[in-house]
Amino acid sequence: YLGLTGAKVMVNINDSGVDATHPDLTPRVFGASARDLVDPNGHGTHVAGTIASSGAHSPTGASGSVSNASFRGIAPGASLYSLAFAMGTGPFSVGETGVWPSDAYLQETAAKTNAFISNNSWNYVGADSRTYDLHAASYDAAVRDALPRVPGSQPLVYVFSAGNAGSGNSEGTTGNPNTILSPGTAKNVITVGAIEQLRNITNQVV
Repeated sequence: YLGLTGAKVMVNINDSGVDATHPDLTPRVFGASARDLVDPNGHGTHVAGTIASSGAHSPTGASGSVSNASFRGIAPGASLYSLAFAMGTGPFSVGETGVWPSDAYLQETAAKTNAFISNNSWNYVGADSRTYDLHAASYDAAVRDALPRVPGSQPLVYVFSAGNAGSGNSEGTTGNPNTILSPGTAKNVITVGAIEQLRNITNQVV
C-alpha cells in the first residue's frame, strides 16, 4: 500500500538456480553463467517467486490473502541475480565443481553486481553446523564488506534460513532446541524460520 515494489533493486539468490524463462520472472533474472539461469531442482525458482514474482500469470484470489490478491512476490519489481550450486552438498565456485565450500565466491560475485540483499535458503550440514563456525564468521564479515580486497566498504544484507531441523507440531510448540544451522548462526545476518501454525486468515473483507 506504500507503493514499494522493489523496482531498481537487485536481489541476489544463491540457490539451485532460477528459471530465467519463467513467465512471472522474465526478463528480470540475470546470472554469472548459463547454469545459473536454469533450475533442475525447482527450489531456487520457488524462492525467486516468493521474492519477486509478478503474479501476472498466476490465479487471483490466493487462499489466505486479501480479496483479489495474486501470487505475486513481495517485491515484484525487483531484479534477480542467480548463483547456482548443488543443493544438498553446499556451494562451489563455477568452474570448480567439487570444490566445497566457496563462500567467498558467493559473497564477492554478488557484491560486484551491486546487489542490495542476498537470499540464501540453504545451510551447511554436519556435526559442527549448529555452532558459530568459520562459515558464519565469513558472512558476518561480508555484511560489512563483501569485497575485502577492494578499497572502501561494500556492505550486503544476507538472509539465511534457520534450517529444517526444528520439528515441532501444528500448534507451534514442542520444537527442538539448538537446531539453527550455519551460516544462519551468524550474528549479523537475518535468519528466518517458520512454523506451520494456522493463522485462520480469510478472504473476507468488510
